[in-house]
Amino acid sequence: MTKKDYFIIDTETHPIDAAMWHQLAPYQGTQRFMQSLQGTIRPLVQEFPSMENDGMGPFEKMISNMDASGTDMACVIPEAFLFCSGGTTPISTNAWMLEGVQKYPDRFIMCPNFGPIIQRGVENAIREMEFLTKEYGIKVFKFYSPEDTYINDKRLWPFYEKAQELGLVMQVHTGTGYVYGGRSKFCHPSQLEDVCYDFYDLRIVAFHFGWPHHRELNLLAATFPNLYISVSFLNHAMGWRPKMFQELIGEAMLYATVDKVVWGSDTNGSGMKECVDPFHTFQIDEEGHRGWGWSYITEEDRAKIFGLNMAKLLGIEPTKRVKRPA
Repeated sequence: MTKKDYFIIDTETHPIDAAMWHQLAPYQGTQRFMQSLQGTIRPLVQEFPSMENDGMGPFEKMISNMDASGTDMACVIPEAFLFCSGGTTPISTNAWMLEGVQKYPDRFIMCPNFGPIIQRGVENAIREMEFLTKEYGIKVFKFYSPEDTYINDKRLWPFYEKAQELGLVMQVHTGTGYVYGGRSKFCHPSQLEDVCYDFYDLRIVAFHFGWPHHRELNLLAATFPNLYISVSFLNHAMGWRPKMFQELIGEAMLYATVDKVVWGSDTNGSGMKECVDPFHTFQIDEEGHRGWGWSYITEEDRAKIFGLNMAKLLGIEPTKRVKRPA
């Protein structure tokens, strides 16, 4: 299998119109968010990603970066981030994101965000979930707990029950809040234990390796067959902090098995190629293999992580969709 043969699904992308950032720039929340974003990105990403549209529409920017990186499909996820504007304006919405999905249905996978769930009301979130499933055939959604509540907040049980009933895949932010406005106490991966126990058939993808609490997430993924691990965001460190990424991917594959590790970038398109390219050749070193028991990464492993695992979860045919230059 050559470098360009892999079928790639990015489980976490966030197309955002740059005009929204300019509109929200005067708010103190936005200013603090941007400052915190620079701080949390710096240890992982060598070059701060462009927040502009780069001469294109936000959806076209995503498609352009997908083509450049060889990424065939992407879960496109809106974010509320109401903390940026003091609760007045979301930075993107499900309705807006649907416009992009309808424009590029062979490349984008609609992954709505129903939050903040507690603030809007659990019944309203369930109602929208049912509507988007019936009318638009969604298969996956994201729960952004740092802006909402604890993952194992029992008030969410009817919401999880409905997601399980509809056969949806739930993607959830885990680890730490990372940015100003996101509360770390709401996203510790250990909170997933209660959810996995009570909703054994609800398939869950935990973002960001659960880092810095990745050991807890790995053990839970080893325990519960419905819990998967996404490499999103932390894989930006792969090219220049290989020891860090080696531990994360090595432990995830050891505990969860390679069949439950999925790809993701957590980008607006910018920086996507810089995530994808290194993984084509990334390898566990001898110390990691002999000293820590981490398996060498095979071509089959790469294919599963890059896209086959997520394609199986979502019932998608893993055929190449990247538009190559003539």
